[in-house]
Amino acid sequence: MGLNIITLLRLSGNHIYLQKSASRRFYHGVPFLDLYRSATGESISKYRLERIKLKQPNIEKLSEDQIQCTLQILQKFNITALDACQNVHVFTMNPITMDNYGEILKECGFIKIEPKNIIKYHTLVKSKTIAQLKKAGLMRSDIQLEQALLDCFQDLPDGFKTLEKFVDVHTNIVKVRMSVLEKYLKWRLTITSEEFVKYCRNYLPLRHKPMSDIQEALNIAQNEIKFDLNGIRRNGFVISSDPVNTRLILDNVESLAGMDIRDVIKLEPAILKNNYNALLQIRDLLEEYRIPFEAQKRCLRVYCMQPKTVKERLEELSNLKEYQVLATNPRVLCMVIHKKKMMNRLTKMQAVKKQCYSLNHLVASNKVFNKRRGWLGVCGGR
Repeated sequence: MGLNIITLLRLSGNHIYLQKSASRRFYHGVPFLDLYRSATGESISKYRLERIKLKQPNIEKLSEDQIQCTLQILQKFNITALDACQNVHVFTMNPITMDNYGEILKECGFIKIEPKNIIKYHTLVKSKTIAQLKKAGLMRSDIQLEQALLDCFQDLPDGFKTLEKFVDVHTNIVKVRMSVLEKYLKWRLTITSEEFVKYCRNYLPLRHKPMSDIQEALNIAQNEIKFDLNGIRRNGFVISSDPVNTRLILDNVESLAGMDIRDVIKLEPAILKNNYNALLQIRDLLEEYRIPFEAQKRCLRVYCMQPKTVKERLEELSNLKEYQVLATNPRVLCMVIHKKKMMNRLTKMQAVKKQCYSLNHLVASNKVFNKRRGWLGVCGGR
């Protein structure tokens, strides 16, 4: 998610908290080093810094906004700046991922969430049994995890809350979480066990989303975007989307391609993986290059890309004779989406002294292109 000047995080309940980072002078000229001195009361030694950079090579490139976002998320779990400086890997983690891991550990009854718990999240939830975590004093000894997770879904009917009675010494956290989540999604979306397995395989973030986020993502999808059940079932992006990011999109992006943002999301749900700043930047870029709404509607996938990539591709394509000829084609954005494939084919065509002003030839599937390559005099379909 783009942080820029505004820091975003979830607090208790479903509230969203936005705070502008105050500008400040840096003692070292590097935000992380300034934080380290402030938190520990001493400057970091050259030897220790070099050791840190071996594992975290980008630590000196972190901006003040990135550092403050990390600190505010960690503060939710009573983790101090000093604690963070002693576990610097947290500063290079994706903020949403870090937040998700902490929330899941909290849902699962961890007594105290420390930076090392978040860093070693996958080991704790997949490689350790619940009994081992309780014995180590990480989880409450009296928690019945399955029941605690079922209680996260207040709207789930009692008939769907049958306990599987997992044995702590043989069971890890992921197994219990997936069992409970499957029960909930079977009720909420009327899906089958096979469909649930497919969601977990194709949409990996779903396995590591807090239960509260999944519930809120579905509420937004049904009540605000107005997805029907079939639309949600067909698109795991909706279930695994970050609800905070979705709300920011709905609040800040009124329309794309001349359509209401809700209609755009229903047509191209993968847009929910992007952040609202990126969507606005791409919209501005398409306007700058005079890409009409009709062409955008035919290729909404362009809004799933990163603005930097879209900008670079439009700049490069605009200098090509083929693009200039095809610029008014309603499918012109396919050239942006499939730029690498298109350039590869152009290179092969130019090698055999062929010109091509057919968008179908340039961006068609390999199967279609291979059928035509005899006429084109080109070998290979990519």
